[in-house]
Amino acid sequence: MTSSTRFAEQARRVAIAALAACTAVTPACSSLGAPGMAQEKSMTGANRGDSYEFAFGNDHGAESEGGGDDGGAVYEEAMLADVATAEPASRERRAENGDRAPAAPPGDDEGDASKSDGVATGGGSTPGPKVARPEPKVREEFPETLFWAPAVITGADGRAEIVVPLADSITDWRVEAIASDRRSGLGTATSVVKVDQEITADLECPTVLSQADRITARLTLDNRLEADTKIRLRATLLGSGSGDASEPPAIAFAATAAITPEVVTVPARGRANATVELIATRPGIGKVLIEAIAVETDEVSDRVIRAIEVRPRGRPIVESTPVVVSDDGVIDVEVAPALGADVEPGSEELLIRIYPRASSYILEGLERFATYPTGCFEQTTSRSFAALVVLETIRAERPDDPIVAELQDMVATGYQKLLAHEVGGSGAFVPFARAGETHQTWLTAYALLLITGMERSGVEVDPAVIERLRRFLERNVPAWSVGDDDATLDLASLSSWALLEAASTARAASQAAAPEPGAAGEKVEDEDEIDEDAIARAARQAELAASCAASAKNMLDAVTNELRNRRGKATSAYSAALALCALVSSGREPAELRPARDALDAALARQTGEPGVWRRTLAGSSGAELRIAGLALGAWGLARLSERLDDRAAEEAAATARDYGREILARRAPQGGWGSTETTLWSVRALRAIAALGGEDALALEGDEGPVEVTATLDGQPVGSIVIAPDAASSVHLLSIGHDALMAADRRAAGPNAERDSIRKLRVTLGDVRRARPLGIEVVRRHRVRWAEAADPSLQAGDVAVSVRPAATKVRLGQEIPVEVTVKGTRRDGFGAPMIARVGMPATIRLVQRDLEALVADGRIDRFEIHDREAVLYLDAPSQDEPFRATLRARAETAGTARAPASEAFEYYRPTARAVFPPWAIEVLPEG
Repeated sequence: MTSSTRFAEQARRVAIAALAACTAVTPACSSLGAPGMAQEKSMTGANRGDSYEFAFGNDHGAESEGGGDDGGAVYEEAMLADVATAEPASRERRAENGDRAPAAPPGDDEGDASKSDGVATGGGSTPGPKVARPEPKVREEFPETLFWAPAVITGADGRAEIVVPLADSITDWRVEAIASDRRSGLGTATSVVKVDQEITADLECPTVLSQADRITARLTLDNRLEADTKIRLRATLLGSGSGDASEPPAIAFAATAAITPEVVTVPARGRANATVELIATRPGIGKVLIEAIAVETDEVSDRVIRAIEVRPRGRPIVESTPVVVSDDGVIDVEVAPALGADVEPGSEELLIRIYPRASSYILEGLERFATYPTGCFEQTTSRSFAALVVLETIRAERPDDPIVAELQDMVATGYQKLLAHEVGGSGAFVPFARAGETHQTWLTAYALLLITGMERSGVEVDPAVIERLRRFLERNVPAWSVGDDDATLDLASLSSWALLEAASTARAASQAAAPEPGAAGEKVEDEDEIDEDAIARAARQAELAASCAASAKNMLDAVTNELRNRRGKATSAYSAALALCALVSSGREPAELRPARDALDAALARQTGEPGVWRRTLAGSSGAELRIAGLALGAWGLARLSERLDDRAAEEAAATARDYGREILARRAPQGGWGSTETTLWSVRALRAIAALGGEDALALEGDEGPVEVTATLDGQPVGSIVIAPDAASSVHLLSIGHDALMAADRRAAGPNAERDSIRKLRVTLGDVRRARPLGIEVVRRHRVRWAEAADPSLQAGDVAVSVRPAATKVRLGQEIPVEVTVKGTRRDGFGAPMIARVGMPATIRLVQRDLEALVADGRIDRFEIHDREAVLYLDAPSQDEPFRATLRARAETAGTARAPASEAFEYYRPTARAVFPPWAIEVLPEG
C-alpha cells in the first residue's frame, strides 16, 4: 500500500468510525461500529428538545511504515459534511410492508433507549406493568436538513463530539460524513438514524390558502404497535405564537375545525385516515393543533401542529404619497378612507416608510437585482450591471458584509461571459453569440462602459480587450455620422463616454503600476531594484489612456456641434443626459457643457415622455421610464461636475442635481424601484452621487447621538411609534397602521353609529429633527377591491396579455384536469421580448411537473419553478403574433373549494409591461 493510499484509507476509516458513533444516538455514544459498515440505529419518541451527542474518531490506532512522520500521524481534522433527511416515504413503506421497527441495541443501561425515562421502544408492546410516561412534546418543526457542520476539528486523539438537536419529524435521517487528515487523505461514509414513535398523526394540508378557501385535509394515523388501537382525535385552532393551547383562536380560521370521525381504530402495524375541515376566514397565520389520544388509557399519544398562511383576497390597490419634513420635524398628510362597495372589508392599512439616508432608498430591495449573469448579451449585461451597482453601494455602506465577496464574483463572472459575445477578437459584439449573427455597434459601446466599471470594482481586465473595443468604435462611429436624429446622437454620446471612462481608468492603472520614485536626487545603485515589468505595464496603460481619449475627442466634438446646431429643436431628456455625461467625463470647460444642459432642461420642462434609442436595447425604456433615465443620468453627471467647479458654480450644479433627485424620488413606484432595471440602476447611482454632495440633503442619524423616536397620530390619537438607532440609518424603517387601528380612529371621529366619510389627518413627528431629518418619507395606503368588480382594462399594460383557464370547475380527488395557459407579449412581427409568467393554482391542486419538464426539453420555456400555489415560467420571447400557449395537467390533491391567486405575466427587462389574470376557483370532490 502506498503512503497516499494508506492515508486515504485511514481517513475513510475515521469517517466510518465517526458514523458508527453517530448512529448509536445514545447519550454516551461510547460504542464504535466496525469499519466499513454503515449501521442503522433506532430512536423512539425523539423530540425537538432532545439532544444527542455524536462522537468522531478512529478506532484503529496509528499505523507505521518505517517509523517516519507518515507512519505516526494523528488525525486532527474531521468534517461532518451533511445530515439531511431521507425520503419521508421510507417510513410509509415500512408501515405498508409490515416491517418491524428495529429494536434498541443491546448494551448497558446508559446506552439502552428502552430503559430511558420509562419510554418503550418501537419494537411493539412489552408485557409487564404499565409505566407512566410523560405526554409527548408538540411536534411542529419539520426541516428538510436537520444539521450541518462544515468543519468539526478533532482533538489530538483524533476524536470530536458534537451535539445535534433533533427535529420533530418521524422519519429516517440520512447521515453523511466526510473526513480528511492533514495530509489530504479523504474518507466518506453514510448511515441512517431512524426516529420512531408508537402512534403518529400527520395532517396533510396546503401551507398557503386564500381567504374564503374551504378545504378538507387528510389526517393520517400510523400505528407501530402489535395491537389494534382506538384513538380519539381532537383539533384546536391556535394563534401564531408558540403553540400553547391556551392562546386565543387564530384569526385565520373559523372558530372550530371539524374532525370526521372523531374516534378511529387504527389496525396493528397499520394506518387509518380521518379528515379535518378548515375554513379560512381572515388573512394571517393560523396553526392547527392535532392531538391523538389513546381511548383505553386516556393518554396523549401524539401532538402535532401545522401552520397555514391565509392570504387576503381581492386585487391590491397601492397609493403612495411622498412627503417633505418641515423644519420642526412634523409631517401632516390628509388620507382619504377607502370607500366603495368593491372594497374588501378589513383590507385597508397605512404604511409609513422612513428613509433616513439616500442609501435607505438604494439598499431597499436592491440585492434582489444581483444574480450571476447568464444568457444573451442583454441578460448578461443587465445582470452584471445590477451586480456592479449593488457591489458599489453595499461596499460603500457595509464594506465588511460577507455578500461583498459574492457580488465581486458575480461581476467577475459577468466580465468573462460578456467576452463570449465578442466576435472573434474584433471588438464587435452580438446579442446571442450565434454563428453568422450581425454585430451591433451600440453593444460594443455599452460593453466598454460596463467593462470599465468592472475594472474599477476590482476585476482584472486585459488592456488588449479595451484596445480592441476602442479600435472598433473609432472605425464605426465616425464624427460625420452624427445627424439630426437622437439615435445617432445617442450612439456618439455613449461611445465617447465609454472611451473617456476607459481613458480615466487606464490613466489610474498607469499611475498605480508605475514604480515608486526615489527621493529627490537619490540615485539607484542596484539596477536589479528596477521593476521593468511595472514600468512596461504603466507605459501600456498610459498609451491606452491617450488613445481612448483621442478616439473620443472627434465624436464628442460632433455631439457638441450637433447640440449647438439644433437651435431649439426638441431633444429627448435621455439623449441630452447621455451627451452631458460624456462631456463631464471629458473634463471640458463648463461653457462647453451648456448646450447639453440647456437641451436637458428643455426636455424635462416639456413634461412628456419621448421615445429613444434605448427602447430597443437593455431595458426597453420609453416614455415615462426614459424620462427617469434622463433625470438619473443628468443628476449623476451634474453631481460629478460639481466636484471640479468653483464654489458658486459647484453649488448651482449641485442644486440642479438635487432637483432632479427629488423628481426621481417622487416617481419611485410604491413597491420600490423605477420601472425597468435600467432606470432603477441609474436612479440608484444618481441618488448615491447626490448624497455624496452633502448640503441640505445630507442626512443625520450619524455618530453617537443616540436613537430617534418617530411617532404617528391619526386625528390626534396615537397609532404607533418606532425608534431608529444611529447604526440602522441605512435601512428603511416601516411604521404600519393596520385596519383595526384605522377603524378605531374612524369610530372616534364619526361616532359609534356613523361611517367614516371624511378625510383622516395623519401626523408624523420626528423626535429630534436636527439629527433625524430624513431624506424622504412616503405614506402608502393599501387596500383591496373585489376581483368581480375590477374592470379588465385596468389589469392590462399595453398589448401584454395572460390567461389561465381550467377545463372544468369540478374534479374528483386524485384526478387530473387540463389547464390552458396563454401569454402574449408586446412586440409584433414574430419578434418578442423575454417574459416571466406566474401561473396561479388553487391550493387544492398542483401542476404536473413532467409537463413543465417537457416544455423545457422542447425549448418552449427556458426554465420553471414550482412554489406554493403557483408555477413560474421563464419564456423566451412570446409576441402578439406568436404567443405562448400550453395545456398543462393539474392533479387534485386536497378536497375542498379553493381559489387561485392572480396570475400575471411581464417583460423581464420592463416589469411595468405587465398583465394580470383574475383568480379562478375549483371544487375538488372527495374520492368516489
